[in-house]
Amino acid sequence: MAPRTWGLCLLALLLVLLLASLGVYLSSLSARRRLLGRLVLVPCSAGAEAVASARRLFAWRSIGAASVDPNLWGLQRYEGSDLVEGYARVACEPGRPLSFETRLRANISLNPWDVVAYHEVIYGVKPWGVDPAHPAPQEPLVLPARAADLPRVVVLTSLRIGEATTGFNIAYDLWLKRRPGAVGVERGDVEVMVWLYWRNATPAGRPVKVFEVLTVVNGRLEKLNWSAWLQRSMGGGWVYVAFTPAEPLSGEVAVDLSHFVSLAGRVLQEELGWAQETVDSMYLMSVELGSEVFFSRSISLSWQLDKYLLYVFHPWVKQEEALLEVAAERH
Repeated sequence: MAPRTWGLCLLALLLVLLLASLGVYLSSLSARRRLLGRLVLVPCSAGAEAVASARRLFAWRSIGAASVDPNLWGLQRYEGSDLVEGYARVACEPGRPLSFETRLRANISLNPWDVVAYHEVIYGVKPWGVDPAHPAPQEPLVLPARAADLPRVVVLTSLRIGEATTGFNIAYDLWLKRRPGAVGVERGDVEVMVWLYWRNATPAGRPVKVFEVLTVVNGRLEKLNWSAWLQRSMGGGWVYVAFTPAEPLSGEVAVDLSHFVSLAGRVLQEELGWAQETVDSMYLMSVELGSEVFFSRSISLSWQLDKYLLYVFHPWVKQEEALLEVAAERH
């Protein structure tokens, strides 16, 4: 082959390599532009141990960008009493998973469907107030935020379930409020729960609809049927909407929380006659993840949260694209 031909071939090869590198760079740049950022809540960036009992029902501790609380709120009538013995503990070391352990013995009379605790990870502004040491919400997900202005928020968790002697779930708890500055929850506010896993438990209310929702389960993008449950009035008059997949999900699961907020809006419009403007003007206060624990006289429960990340995308990013991008980052 002539030297000139060799030179042209070499030049062509270099051009191909340059274009390939440019394509990879532009693809990476495009991904970065779609993704506003990610928040790593677990593994914990700060070590913590929070222990609650009948002597102290709440015990907030910071784990970095969020707080944990064993939260024995359902035992408030028995606070300080000797009728409830034992503890609920949430703990982690820096860079390690978060563990949940409950050992309670209760000589009291409650119904099996009564919730005695919500062992949780709290990001954002809990409606009933926050501990002074609780980390403030940060970019790219600053809360409270109007429902109409929410970015696309995809959450990824990796769960390992241990023992359980009573009914429980592992679920997200989202609070939508009309007046974000008011303390507590008022009539007309909305609680949205997204159940990932459960044993011997069902949401409050009744199932009213079924939605097909894209969900990532152990790295695979699937179309799953999620039932929507509605309770028209809870507690002080707030509305309760919960979503459950057909079967409990374990392992590594990613869901689009902003999509579930939109689906809750549809339930409110179609079942209760709410206006779209009413839903759009509400404020998302917090993203909480934890386990509701249902009553039993003897409660032993343990589970571990190996991973918990919030991925925040521009709102114009399609749901499937966002979920696939999160799935591609599995370790």
